Amino acid sequence: MPARDGYQYLSKYNIYGIGFMVIVIFIVANMMSIAVNPSEEKLLLLLTFIILFSLIVIVFFWYQKISFSEQKIEDYSLK
Repeated sequence: MPARDGYQYLSKYNIYGIGFMVIVIFIVANMMSIAVNPSEEKLLLLLTFIILFSLIVIVFFWYQKISFSEQKIEDYSLK
C-alpha cells in the first residue's frame, strides 16, 4: 500500500469501527434493559440488532476478501 493511500485506508476503517461500536452499544443497552424489565418488544429489538450486526460483519469480511484478492492480482501483474 503506497503512503499516499494511507489516509483513505484509515478513514475507511474508522467508519466501519464507528458503525460496529454503535451497534454493539445498542445491543448491550438492549440487553441491560431486558434484564431490568423483560418484554417481547425488547427481545425482538435485540434480535434485530444482533442480526444486523451479523450481516454487517459478514459483508465486511466478504468485501475484504474480494479487495485482498484484487490487490494480489494487481501485485502479480506489476511484476
